[in-house]
Amino acid sequence: MARRLAFGPAGLYIGCMKEKEMERLFRANYMKMYRLAKSILYDEDESRDVVSEILEEVFRSPSLLLRSETTEAYLLRSVRNRCRNRISNLAMRQRVGKLYALELDTAETEAEQDDERMDQVLRFLETEAKPLTRRIVEMRFRQEMSYEEIARQTGVSRVTVYHHLAKTIDTLRRRLANKKVKPNTP
Repeated sequence: MARRLAFGPAGLYIGCMKEKEMERLFRANYMKMYRLAKSILYDEDESRDVVSEILEEVFRSPSLLLRSETTEAYLLRSVRNRCRNRISNLAMRQRVGKLYALELDTAETEAEQDDERMDQVLRFLETEAKPLTRRIVEMRFRQEMSYEEIARQTGVSRVTVYHHLAKTIDTLRRRLANKKVKPNTP
């Protein structure tokens, strides 16, 4: 086989393989490669893509053919391997897609649970907490004030602020533990 680095008659770069050599290689092997790919992938478009990619690689790097025992064996082995890679990649994409969907569903469920817990906390503060306790909790968690600042504004000691917060948090923990929000299960 004569090899050259040049531009073809149409002015296209042909790498190291003459256009005639590539045409001969294509005519002799395309249908065998395509049938093998189609028997593995069961998809005409994917099969054509696999064969085209392999022939393009050979066209750009004909030295790939020099390393193999026969051109046909190399091309068919390349088709088989490329098809396996496609199937593997597709399976991986499908698994990732399912995991992503599951994670989104879980995140939505957790967000719903958080919303329910927040509703329970707010209901407790509105209906059962004393006005001073409600004010202290709001100053601490909404306004992010320190115990010292809360004590100054409410006119009570820091210890009293601590006791109101500790008692409220303990009560909420017990209530939320008793009213566990069950995750949505299909």
